[in-house]
Amino acid sequence: MRRMLAVVALATTFVTLASSPALAEPSVSRLAGTNRYETSARVAQFLHAGPVETVVIATGAGYADALAAGVAAASLDAPLLLAAPGAVPVEALQELDPESVLLIGGTGAIPPVVEAAIAYSTGAAVERVAGTDRFETARLVGDRTAPFAVHTFVASGESFDTALVAATHAARERGRLELSRTLPAGVVEVDGNPIEGGAPVVNRELLERFPTTSPTAVVATLDAFPDALSATALAAAMDAPVLFTRSSSAGTTTFDVFNVLDPTQLLVVGGTAAVPDAVLHQLFGWLPLPPDVDPAAASRIARDVFERANAERAARGVAPLLWDDALAAEASSWAREMSRTGYRQPALSPGIGQNIHQAIPYCAGATCSMPTSGVPHRDWMRSAGHRDNIVEPGYATVGIGAFCAPDGTLWTVERFAVAFSGVSSGGTAPTPIAHDTTSGVTCEGEVVGDQPWWPAG
Repeated sequence: MRRMLAVVALATTFVTLASSPALAEPSVSRLAGTNRYETSARVAQFLHAGPVETVVIATGAGYADALAAGVAAASLDAPLLLAAPGAVPVEALQELDPESVLLIGGTGAIPPVVEAAIAYSTGAAVERVAGTDRFETARLVGDRTAPFAVHTFVASGESFDTALVAATHAARERGRLELSRTLPAGVVEVDGNPIEGGAPVVNRELLERFPTTSPTAVVATLDAFPDALSATALAAAMDAPVLFTRSSSAGTTTFDVFNVLDPTQLLVVGGTAAVPDAVLHQLFGWLPLPPDVDPAAASRIARDVFERANAERAARGVAPLLWDDALAAEASSWAREMSRTGYRQPALSPGIGQNIHQAIPYCAGATCSMPTSGVPHRDWMRSAGHRDNIVEPGYATVGIGAFCAPDGTLWTVERFAVAFSGVSSGGTAPTPIAHDTTSGVTCEGEVVGDQPWWPAG
C-alpha cells in the first residue's frame, strides 16, 4: 500500500517536507540546528529535561571519540553534547544543569581550558576518559561506563559508517563499543561473530538479531558524521531502529527495512543537507530509488576479484598472483576512464596482459539489481582468452581496479605482469572453474548471493 505522510512538530528546529501530502501516518519530524553542535543540543534537550545527573561531551570535529561517547551516554542514561574546538556548549549545559560532566577524548580534542571553563560555568564535577588514541579511548570508555556489558560490538576505527552502525546497536543494547585496527570496513563483530556486507546490510542483520517494537524510527545519513552521531543517543533512549541513508539515496536495503518495520513516526536527525526531502520521498515510494553507491565498495570489489582469481589458479596447481599496487592504480584509473569514454582497450606495454569488463544494473520492471564482483569474474572465466590471462603461469603479479559509476554500472580491470619465465604459449585453460557464480560485493557495498539469472557479459 502506498504510504502518505503527515508532518508534526516537536519542540525543536523543524522542517516541513516540500510537496508532501498531509495525511495520517507516518509522521515526520526533524531534529536539526544550524550546525552539528546545535543539532546535538536539540537532541539532548528533546530526550532530557534538566537537571540531569551527568552530561557526556565529546568533540564534534572528529567522529571516533563521539561514537564512544554516544555509547557511554546510553549506558549512563545521559545526554550527549558535541563541543566545537576550543568552545563550551554553555547554553545547553545551563539548560541541562548537570551534577557531573564526563569528557571523552584527550586534551587535543577538548583542551584543558575548555575543561576548566565547563567546571566553572556549571559547578559540576568534571571527569575525563582518554587513551593515547581512538582505539584505547573506546576501550577505556567501555571499562568506565559498561564494565558488565553483555554484548561487545567491534568495528574498524577507520570506517565511520560501519562504526556508526556498531555504535548505534551497542547503545541500544547498553553494550561496549571497541574500535579495531585490523577489522576491515563493512564488517562488525558482535561477541566475536562477524557480520559483513556494508553498513546498511550490517544494520539490517543487527536489527534482526536485536529487534525492537518501537513505533518510531530514526533517520540519519551515512555520508556526513556530525549529525548522524546524535542518532546513537536517540536510538538508545527510545530503543528505536535507525534507518541509514545516503545523501542522494535511501538505498534499497534501508527501503526494505523501512517497509518491514512500518514505523508510525520518523525522527530525522539533521537538516535537508544531511537527509534531503527527496530521500524521505524515496522511502515512501514517491520517487524511484537511485543506486546507492558506496565509496568504499570499489576497493572491496577489486580485492574479491583478486581472491577469486587466485582460487582459480590454486584449483589448477598454479602459483598465486601477487598484488601490485602500481598495476592496481593503473587498472583503477582505466576503469574510471572507461566510465567516461566507453568500453575500449588501451595500448599496453610488452609483457602486460589485461581483462576489462562492464556490467550495468539488471532491471526487471521497477526493480533493479546491482552487478557484483562475481559478475566480471564469472564472465571472464567463461571466455577462453580472458580465462587464459587469469590462470596463466607466466603471470606473477596483478593489479585490479574497479569503478562504480553513479548510475550503478561496474567497470572492472585486471592488469597482469609477466614473470621472468615469460608467458607460456597456446592452450585454453581447462574447465571446471573454481567460481561460476554471481555472488559477491555490489557497488552499494552489499554482499549478495548467487543470482543465476544474471545475463552473461
